[in-house]
Amino acid sequence: MHPEAIAALRAALDSVGRNPQIEGELGHALAVAGERAEALAMLKDLGHLSATRYVSPYSVALVHAGLGDRDQALAWLDKAYAERSDYMAYLRLEPMLDSLRSDQRFVALVERVGLPSR
Repeated sequence: MHPEAIAALRAALDSVGRNPQIEGELGHALAVAGERAEALAMLKDLGHLSATRYVSPYSVALVHAGLGDRDQALAWLDKAYAERSDYMAYLRLEPMLDSLRSDQRFVALVERVGLPSR
Protein backbone atom coordinates (compact mmCIF):
# COMPACT_ATOMS: atom_id res chain seq x y z
CA MET A 1 0.00 0.00 0.00
CA HIS A 2 2.91 2.32 -0.67
CA PRO A 3 1.01 4.63 -3.05
CA GLU A 4 -1.72 5.11 -0.45
CA ALA A 5 0.79 5.83 2.31
CA ILE A 6 2.64 8.33 0.12
CA ALA A 7 -0.61 10.06 -0.82
CA ALA A 8 -1.72 10.24 2.83
CA LEU A 9 1.62 11.66 3.98
CA ARG A 10 1.63 14.24 1.18
CA ALA A 11 -1.93 15.23 2.14
CA ALA A 12 -0.80 15.58 5.76
CA LEU A 13 2.01 17.91 4.69
CA ASP A 14 -0.40 19.92 2.56
CA SER A 15 -2.60 20.26 5.63
CA VAL A 16 0.01 21.16 8.26
CA GLY A 17 2.89 22.58 6.23
CA ARG A 18 6.53 21.72 6.88
CA ASN A 19 6.78 19.01 9.50
CA PRO A 20 10.10 17.16 9.84
CA GLN A 21 8.53 14.04 11.34
CA ILE A 22 6.00 13.67 8.53
CA GLU A 23 8.72 14.45 6.00
CA GLY A 24 10.90 11.70 7.47
CA GLU A 25 8.02 9.25 7.25
CA LEU A 26 7.31 10.34 3.66
CA GLY A 27 10.98 9.90 2.78
CA HIS A 28 10.85 6.39 4.21
CA ALA A 29 7.67 5.54 2.29
CA LEU A 30 9.18 6.87 -0.94
CA ALA A 31 12.34 4.83 -0.38
CA VAL A 32 10.58 1.53 0.26
CA ALA A 33 8.32 2.21 -2.74
CA GLY A 34 11.43 2.37 -4.93
CA GLU A 35 11.34 6.14 -5.39
CA ARG A 36 14.99 6.49 -4.40
CA ALA A 37 15.59 9.87 -6.05
CA GLU A 38 12.59 11.39 -4.27
CA ALA A 39 13.68 9.88 -0.96
CA LEU A 40 17.15 11.33 -1.39
CA ALA A 41 15.55 14.69 -2.20
CA MET A 42 13.62 14.44 1.08
CA LEU A 43 16.92 13.90 2.92
CA LYS A 44 18.34 16.98 1.25
CA ASP A 45 15.21 18.98 2.14
CA LEU A 46 15.47 17.87 5.78
CA GLY A 47 19.08 19.03 5.78
CA HIS A 48 18.07 22.45 4.45
CA LEU A 49 15.21 22.68 6.92
CA SER A 50 17.57 21.92 9.80
CA ALA A 51 19.34 25.21 9.08
CA THR A 52 16.24 27.14 10.18
CA ARG A 53 14.49 24.84 12.65
CA TYR A 54 14.95 21.68 14.64
CA VAL A 55 14.88 18.41 12.73
CA SER A 56 15.09 15.30 14.85
CA PRO A 57 17.85 12.91 13.82
CA TYR A 58 15.17 10.22 14.23
CA SER A 59 13.35 11.60 11.16
CA VAL A 60 16.55 11.45 9.12
CA ALA A 61 17.17 7.89 10.36
CA LEU A 62 13.75 6.81 9.05
CA VAL A 63 14.66 7.86 5.52
CA HIS A 64 18.03 6.10 5.68
CA ALA A 65 16.34 2.95 7.00
CA GLY A 66 13.93 3.03 4.06
CA LEU A 67 16.84 3.42 1.66
CA GLY A 68 18.48 0.35 3.18
CA ASP A 69 21.45 2.32 4.47
CA ARG A 70 21.88 0.66 7.86
CA ASP A 71 25.07 2.45 8.81
CA GLN A 72 23.59 5.91 8.26
CA ALA A 73 20.26 4.95 9.86
CA LEU A 74 22.04 3.70 12.98
CA ALA A 75 24.35 6.72 13.09
CA TRP A 76 21.34 9.06 13.03
CA LEU A 77 19.56 6.96 15.67
CA ASP A 78 22.66 7.31 17.84
CA LYS A 79 22.40 11.09 17.39
CA ALA A 80 18.72 10.94 18.35
CA TYR A 81 19.70 8.98 21.46
CA ALA A 82 22.38 11.54 22.35
CA GLU A 83 19.78 14.30 22.02
CA ARG A 84 17.34 12.32 24.15
CA SER A 85 14.75 12.41 21.38
CA ASP A 86 11.31 11.48 22.64
CA TYR A 87 10.85 9.33 19.53
CA MET A 88 13.35 6.87 20.98
CA ALA A 89 10.56 5.60 23.24
CA TYR A 90 9.07 3.96 20.11
CA LEU A 91 12.33 2.45 18.92
CA ARG A 92 11.38 -1.13 19.67
CA LEU A 93 7.92 -0.84 18.12
CA GLU A 94 8.45 1.35 15.06
CA PRO A 95 7.77 -0.77 11.95
CA MET A 96 9.80 1.59 9.75
CA LEU A 97 12.87 0.36 11.62
CA ASP A 98 12.17 -3.35 11.14
CA SER A 99 15.05 -3.67 8.67
CA LEU A 100 17.48 -2.74 11.47
CA ARG A 101 16.27 -5.15 14.15
CA SER A 102 18.71 -7.95 13.33
CA ASP A 103 21.70 -5.60 13.55
CA GLN A 104 23.53 -5.92 16.87
CA ARG A 105 24.09 -2.17 16.94
CA PHE A 106 20.31 -1.69 16.96
CA VAL A 107 19.92 -4.28 19.71
CA ALA A 108 22.56 -2.44 21.75
CA LEU A 109 20.82 0.88 21.15
CA VAL A 110 17.51 -0.52 22.38
CA GLU A 111 19.32 -1.69 25.53
CA ARG A 112 20.98 1.73 26.01
CA VAL A 113 17.60 3.42 25.74
CA GLY A 114 16.42 1.11 28.51
CA LEU A 115 13.60 -0.53 26.63
CA PRO A 116 12.69 -4.16 27.31
CA SER A 117 14.19 -6.52 24.79
CA ARG A 118 10.86 -8.31 24.33
